[in-house]
Amino acid sequence: GAAMAWVTQTPPGSERNGALQSLVSALVEKDPQGAFSFLQALPAADQTAALYSPIFSGWASANPVTAGQRALQLPAGSIRDVALQMVASRWSEKDPGAAYAWVNSVPAGPGRDDALQAVLSAWATTDPERAAAIAADLPAGAIRDQTIADIAQQWAEKDPTAAAAYAYDHNLV
Repeated sequence: GAAMAWVTQTPPGSERNGALQSLVSALVEKDPQGAFSFLQALPAADQTAALYSPIFSGWASANPVTAGQRALQLPAGSIRDVALQMVASRWSEKDPGAAYAWVNSVPAGPGRDDALQAVLSAWATTDPERAAAIAADLPAGAIRDQTIADIAQQWAEKDPTAAAAYAYDHNLV
């Protein structure tokens, strides 16, 4: 509508960026797919991860399967990584098992790593032992270490005795 026309005619700069952020946020409330289409039609310089984040957050809250499919179709890079993380985060709030299965279908890379951390972090709030077991099976490295640390912190806040027993039983201390 008129707001879209005004934003696209506003010269590049902080006013345009703020207007785009406001417009995208408003569109996401009503139609995340429409907000995505609007953003895709903008010049590449206007397409930032910060604008895609609320789109994929809202879209995944409403329809994580479709949002996940669309996120995977984005070109590799920071926008795709943010989209994958937002889908994983929102999906795991509803169904961490399904979100985990989806993340395992995502090609390796920073986006997959961030998405996996988001799923396991969310899963740790409802089933920390399952999340910890999955994290323990990750390849050695920074992602595994950070994920285990995040899960341990959440678990220790919720049930310190169980967290300590798990860590002791699995030689994590």
